[in-house]
Amino acid sequence: KTVKMGLICYSADNLEASMVGGFSQCYSSYDICRICHQQHKDLQKLSGIPKVARWTQEEYNLVVQNSTPGIRGEFGLNSECVFNELQSFHCIGQIPTDVMHDFCEKIACTDVMSLLTALVNGGTFTWEEYNKLLREVKLGDYEASDRPRLVNSRSATIGGKAMSVALHLRL
Repeated sequence: KTVKMGLICYSADNLEASMVGGFSQCYSSYDICRICHQQHKDLQKLSGIPKVARWTQEEYNLVVQNSTPGIRGEFGLNSECVFNELQSFHCIGQIPTDVMHDFCEKIACTDVMSLLTALVNGGTFTWEEYNKLLREVKLGDYEASDRPRLVNSRSATIGGKAMSVALHLRL
């Protein structure tokens, strides 16, 4: 029996998304972004919304057409996404960003610290009370290895990996 299906989204972390999309999986040199044309050398200049061009499906197809599979091509594109053969899918626009790493480790860690600072400054609780809560909060077995780090009131961000920051958000 034949079952026809479509793929509308491929959810993955950054490394897998780059691999599936045919992009370079090296984030420490040259082309580092599968969303835009950001270069590693420009990272220190980032502030706010990137002003570099975003990938388009047409551009991606043209670069793939003019490249040799397995050889690093223009903008770090190594090969074509196998799922692009499907009528309903194209890796440009249908592989979302990595919420865990892009949001929790880059945005939320700063936003949570700002929120905590406002709550402490407003007298809702003290840093000591919050850190005591972090030490005493009961976590599920699956969360124990990601216990949120104690907060340093002089830091601009919450420390820890993505799940640790996500637990701060939940608290």
